[in-house]
Amino acid sequence: MGSETSSLRLTEYLLNHDLKHYVMDYAGEYVDGYQLSFSQGNIDLLVKLNIKTIGEINAVYRLTVTDFRFSPSSHVIRFDYLEDVRSGGNIGQNLLLKAFKLQKGTVLRSILALKQLPGITADETTCSVDLEQLVDLSKDPWNRIELRYGDSRNGILELFFSIR
Repeated sequence: MGSETSSLRLTEYLLNHDLKHYVMDYAGEYVDGYQLSFSQGNIDLLVKLNIKTIGEINAVYRLTVTDFRFSPSSHVIRFDYLEDVRSGGNIGQNLLLKAFKLQKGTVLRSILALKQLPGITADETTCSVDLEQLVDLSKDPWNRIELRYGDSRNGILELFFSIR
């Protein structure tokens, strides 16, 4: 039995406003806010962090999806990233942020080492997320959905999906 492929178009407004409280509930204690934008095939993510000893941090990430597998057998997303992280604190906090970056090469890698989240790995330019290690996707309907990355531009993230 075949299935029809449909497109799912997610707007910046939906993800930044309508779903914000769901995302923030999942984001954890260090995240004070975020803003997503979709442009020229990239996903731009601004994250406001607050880490006790370092203070307020503004992190900007440019993400380029390189692999997107969401199927009954695999739920992995890989992307290349560029990171620009700046301290909103005083000189001492700025120096702590620089030391934090030096530990692992990027703030993303340092935070991942601190949080030890299963299924998320990063080097200095690439990040991989195995969704199966973060949430239970073995049940209906998740175990029957196939998603493919389409594009991200003009304020819209486009995915293609089918249900088996």
